[in-house]
This record gives sequence, structure tokens and C-alpha cells, in this order.
Amino acid sequence: MKIILFSIISILLLTSFNKEKALGEVNNVISYANNNSNKNNYINNIYTGLKWQCVEFARRYLIINYNITFDSIDNAYNIFDLPYFISLKNNMMIKINKYVNGSKTPPMKDSLLIWNRYYKNTGHVAIITNIDNDIITIAEQNYNNNSWNGNNYSRKLKIVFNNGYYIMNNNILGWINYDKI
Repeated sequence: MKIILFSIISILLLTSFNKEKALGEVNNVISYANNNSNKNNYINNIYTGLKWQCVEFARRYLIINYNITFDSIDNAYNIFDLPYFISLKNNMMIKINKYVNGSKTPPMKDSLLIWNRYYKNTGHVAIITNIDNDIITIAEQNYNNNSWNGNNYSRKLKIVFNNGYYIMNNNILGWINYDKI
């Protein structure tokens, strides 16, 4: 009896650890809790990244909503080093505009917000879902694994407009605006 009970408990525990926990959704893209997976993820046979890292979420967002992606990178902060994104329709280069934190050009809805390398030694990336005066809402994966509570964003960040410059938290490297095709 003890062996059967132990087996049932083990099966329940294993299946609960293997379930993917959805945190929220924005523009038909689901954010998942990261369970330290090292498995590759694909959508329509297109590589999006390691499940469920922040870079994977950003790629999947761009693929689903704009049919564009970006080259392979080592860390999230390396997205800021890329010279262009790539159209999945015709494999052409997509123009991107990069703005460092403290720029005169504001981030926009759907901009990629990039954290610098000092943030967890890898940086971070999120999608800006809305800007309302001095508050930016963002969608992301692999930040804190908290539910979005029915919102289309994971959290809010403050942005300050000071003497013509848009300034955010010191860990923010900058943002990338891109041509939507």
C-alpha cells in the first residue's frame, strides 16, 4: 500500500512540475513561468529561443505579431548590438532604431525595452505594451513568474521626461523601435 501511495504522489508531483504555467497574454502571445528549462522552442518551425527565457518571449512576440525576428544572441543585452531585424516574409533586413536610456526620442508601444549587462549578467528584454504619461507597462518572461492578474502586461515602470530627455531606471540600457511590416 505504501509503494502504491508513494507512486501516486510521485506521479502527481512530476506532472505538476512539468506543467507550463501561463502568466499572462498580450497580442496573442502567452508569457510562461520559467522552470529553468534548457529546451529549444519553435513556432511554425522557426526558432524562438530557450523555453521560457525573456529573449524567447520577445522573438515569439515579433514573429506572431509582425512576422519578423532577430539573429541569435548570447544574452538579452546583446539585442541592442544588432544592426537590424529580419523579415520572415522575404528574409530582408528590417530597419531598427536604437535609443539609449536618456534619449530625446521616447519609447513607443511595441518597442523592445533592453536592460544592460549588469542586470543579472545577462540583461533582460521586455515588450512595451502601453505608455501613459510617466508610466510604461511591459510584457515579459523570466522576471518573477508572477501572474499578470488578467492584465495585458506584467508590470509597470516609471519614465521621467526631464529637460527633453526620457530617463528610466539605471539598469535600462535603452529601447529599440522597429519598422512594422
